[in-house]
Amino acid sequence: MTAPCEELTAAYRELGVARGRTVLVAANFAPMVERAGENRHALLGRHVQSLQAILGPEGAIVVPTATLNLCNTDVVFDPRATPSHRMGAFSEFIRLQPDALRSFHPFWSLTALGGSSSAIVSDVSRHAFGANSVWSRLIEADALALHIGVHPRLSVSVTHHIELVCGVPYRYTKEFMHPVRRGDSVTTEPFYHFCLYRDSVLVRDGNRRLFDNFASGGRVSQATVARGAVWSFPLADYFRRGCDYVSRNLYAWLEREPTERPWRR
Repeated sequence: MTAPCEELTAAYRELGVARGRTVLVAANFAPMVERAGENRHALLGRHVQSLQAILGPEGAIVVPTATLNLCNTDVVFDPRATPSHRMGAFSEFIRLQPDALRSFHPFWSLTALGGSSSAIVSDVSRHAFGANSVWSRLIEADALALHIGVHPRLSVSVTHHIELVCGVPYRYTKEFMHPVRRGDSVTTEPFYHFCLYRDSVLVRDGNRRLFDNFASGGRVSQATVARGAVWSFPLADYFRRGCDYVSRNLYAWLEREPTERPWRR
């Protein structure tokens, strides 16, 4: 991996990255690679090294490595070998690091790299969200959300954890029996996900109201890093303010309340 960049390191410090902290990264590096005209692998490595130079051995980088494409299939989930699905090059770059650890969920896993990785992703709930999920641990750890090249409202997946905690009516917990690899064995086990009702017509608002409500409190920092926009904010702050907002309006994630409500039947 390439050496850390002083410019990147300084910018990430300004955004709140600090020694020993856990950082949840959602990223889209494609525009930066195109503008810089450089090798993507080298660019990703420089960002990882710059973050690690600040975090030190105690901190961790966490990325989404979800595989929602495996839902309702018989494809075996192997935490070491199954690639993430549409989570971006940065997530895959972290997942493939020799010391990276991945949470054990066939549909919604996250991968961590760094000293506190085990405390974040090991022995988690069988539910994608809720108590003892990676999301609850990130909140407890006061993780910093870092969104590189992609606006937070389009990539803040902890919103679904908020929906579960607040009990929104348009989702329900579904049990999936799915094959997974544990060591040398493949077993079929139950896992749980928070799903949308199929028969309802939901018009999403792109997380605008939820994120605008949060950002209005001045909780979001923004900077230009390596020719790309980067946003940061404390994940626990977003969670607390989001829970307060959604608990007062259970349809806050939607553009408007649905006319068809199969959960009433």
